[in-house]
Amino acid sequence: MSATSDTQTGSTDSELNVLVAALGLTANDRYIKDLGALADKAESAIQSIAGMNGRRVDNVVLRGNYALEQELEERMDEDALPDVQYESIDFRMLLDDEPETYDNGSKEISGVRLTAEEKAENNGGDVAEFGDDASMAAIVAASDPDQETVDEMIEALDTVDDDFDADEDEFVIHEWREVEYEDGSTGIEAFSDFDLRIREHRDAIPMGEVEDATDDDFDPERTVLTQQRINRAKAKAKAKTDERLYNEWHDTVTVDAAVFLHDGSDRGMAALENARGQNDWAKYPSQCEGTVLELSANQDDDAIVDWERYLLETGDLDADELTDEQVEMLQELHTDEDLDYMGVDVETASTESPEQQPGAGNGVQPASAD
Repeated sequence: MSATSDTQTGSTDSELNVLVAALGLTANDRYIKDLGALADKAESAIQSIAGMNGRRVDNVVLRGNYALEQELEERMDEDALPDVQYESIDFRMLLDDEPETYDNGSKEISGVRLTAEEKAENNGGDVAEFGDDASMAAIVAASDPDQETVDEMIEALDTVDDDFDADEDEFVIHEWREVEYEDGSTGIEAFSDFDLRIREHRDAIPMGEVEDATDDDFDPERTVLTQQRINRAKAKAKAKTDERLYNEWHDTVTVDAAVFLHDGSDRGMAALENARGQNDWAKYPSQCEGTVLELSANQDDDAIVDWERYLLETGDLDADELTDEQVEMLQELHTDEDLDYMGVDVETASTESPEQQPGAGNGVQPASAD
């Protein structure tokens, strides 16, 4: 049986299913210079779990790095090897999630979309320093008020499926605003109704302008999407994905063991806590019942994480600080366009898109934070 992306329900007593989650920079294929070496680590861990349990692994579920899933799926496309699939929740589905209370209000799950009061309480500040998070519909409306764009978006949503009607159906989010007609009169029209739970709808909607709430010039009254809100949505998406893999009641493969690949600077404690049933984003957290392994992709003999590219793109390293060997390595790995974005000399680089290959040496990397 070849590897598959089909949904499978639950785990039987005879199955051994393993989660492989890529954390930190190992989850971002942009900063992986040797995908094969990362896959080797994952494959070795899967074999170790099989050995510890004295039986074969039936299913491997990847989270965090789709390219890694594709690599393992290709490697394991044989009857005797595990089926491989990818599982994730799109963080954009959760951007409007509000806090949940249960057990007669005695417990609460933090929301992604917060009020000024909640932000003040979380940060120990004054309510006047913060603003309520706007709905995603309002953010979209504020970021792109062009009526022609609105019409195009509604038309795109109408083509999603035969049952979808942007003018009549009731959706999770909608925004109304005043418009001016050709005869000079004005009226109120729907901006664009859409459902963040549907991927095609999300793809048709621009995310809006993103700002960092920690910037000195940040205005809490502006209708923008903050990086902090995106980070909350991503954290919840990962945690909810883990929860439905550990809990047999969800319509997914239920995993018995977990492997966490990390970049060495951050072990991904949130993912480890989720595996132990300490999930702040779930009402009734489940835990991984079997073996939990964590592996660094940043050991002395590893050349997996592209720290040079990461540090250059985040501004923590200047191209002038690179050694000749590091410059040559980057020129071998990346296109002229990517090198120019990093501020690296492109004169001796190939004009063709290079193949991914291992880099030379350990490169520049931050101190480990174990």
